[in-house]
Amino acid sequence: MGKDLGILRETVIEFSESDYWEEAIAEWDILDCSIDDRMKEICICGHEGLRYCFSIQNRYNNNILYPIGSSCILQFGRNDLKQTVGIYTQLFHIRTKYYNSEKITIKDFSRKLLQFFWDEDIFEANRYNHFNPENDYSFLLQMFNQRSEPTNRQQLKINAIIVNSIIPYIQQMES
Repeated sequence: MGKDLGILRETVIEFSESDYWEEAIAEWDILDCSIDDRMKEICICGHEGLRYCFSIQNRYNNNILYPIGSSCILQFGRNDLKQTVGIYTQLFHIRTKYYNSEKITIKDFSRKLLQFFWDEDIFEANRYNHFNPENDYSFLLQMFNQRSEPTNRQQLKINAIIVNSIIPYIQQMES
């Protein structure tokens, strides 16, 4: 990443308000992330074969850099960006399991990913959650924190939430 790191720094500084890397990296937030299954995208640093293609936006001048890979985002050295990269990595793991027709379980989630789903407003109000989407979020969080395996009834509810809330979110990511 030596040569690539220099290109990354130059590009980030060029599109930032600050002329110093240590200050410029504080100006950027992750805007979005997509997955390139064909791995044909090229990072702003020049690295080829990106799978996770992030968009970052400068909060002061609204400049957008795309595509930027997760390795380059981690070069910013910011914990908030590292956590967001981790959330998208988990999300894409679940996406891959879905498209490979593999079973998605509560163990595929984390507290941070469940919080991300809540923040993204993916839980729908329906009669099963008494028209309160927070009930689904709280239930999944409770199941995640539970030390024992879910009962059959709990597993059915987990499956229903995955099918009715999480899978549609994954599907809309593709469009």
